[in-house]
Amino acid sequence: MKENNILENQQRDVQLISIDDFVSMLGEVRQGNKDLIPQVLNALLEDGDLQGKFLDMLEAEDKQWLLALDNLKADCIVLAGMYREKCRYYDELFTDENTGEEVVIERTELIEGTSWFERNKDEAQALYDKICATDLPDADVRMVCDWVDATPFNEMAIVEKKKRQMEEQVPAHELGLSPLYGWICEVLGDAYYYGEEDCGYYIDIAKAREYYAKAQEIKHATGDETFMLWGNPVEDFDEKDWEDDERCPLTCYYRLSGPAEVLYKVRTTIDKLTEKYGMPGNEFGRYVPTPILLQTLLGIKSKAPNYWGNLLFMEDQPDGTIFLTMEVEQTYVWPHVLEQVFPGIRVDVEKEL
Repeated sequence: MKENNILENQQRDVQLISIDDFVSMLGEVRQGNKDLIPQVLNALLEDGDLQGKFLDMLEAEDKQWLLALDNLKADCIVLAGMYREKCRYYDELFTDENTGEEVVIERTELIEGTSWFERNKDEAQALYDKICATDLPDADVRMVCDWVDATPFNEMAIVEKKKRQMEEQVPAHELGLSPLYGWICEVLGDAYYYGEEDCGYYIDIAKAREYYAKAQEIKHATGDETFMLWGNPVEDFDEKDWEDDERCPLTCYYRLSGPAEVLYKVRTTIDKLTEKYGMPGNEFGRYVPTPILLQTLLGIKSKAPNYWGNLLFMEDQPDGTIFLTMEVEQTYVWPHVLEQVFPGIRVDVEKEL
């Protein structure tokens, strides 16, 4: 009970902090007042109306005292601060046409090319590795994922790690009553439903349905409203909905390089697929449908638009590389697919039209 009271008081204190109060406290922290650090840090982390403004007040000099805390939450702020752009806040005065009354509206404008802290790739990687290696308390998992999601790093690795830990350490009947595990299932459902190719998750409606079903079971069992906020996207899913969308394929050229044995495997695999599913004698290309490529190479069956298209040409180049010409809906999907199927290969996007 005492701990709950302390937490409630801290949250109330954060809500009472004004812009002027925060500016004053941040200034004192910069001058070495360590007693005010907890209040400043709480204000930066509290999800409230003023949080964005507090964060946009951070300057390069704040990076050092945040890192010196050796604190998970402070590390998250610094990592995100290398990639998050600052905003400018200003008031705009206009006259209401109906009442003639003058009204003030606060505007927010993103300042492109800015960030809270100077970006250092090595330092950012080290911070990300440190965050991933931390044994995260349940209460901090979502917060950490939100901060990492603001960077190019893979927040799904944190989700997967927590999922494994919970499945190894928590009895099955307790998992079914864990809102955190329900949230994890929802996140994985989203990854498979919408596709998170840069994190290694390809659209797979069957897997999405499986994870959403688990999340829904937990929500119904617990009555928790902090996940599945928008319902289950696949409850009314019909693959025909994807098919009815207008297709707008790009013509993309991929250069494949790597060890000779890997390139040989690519050639023979595509030749076999062309013989079985494509048009090997067609002067306009092989026309192997990309959904067939996806199903054959990765075992994923999907008619989602991200995977529409055709493999047209495979051509050997004088430098030993291979050129693939493909009609695709999304350029970024196929490098990830090919690199996953053929370890050691490198795929560069040469051109898209």
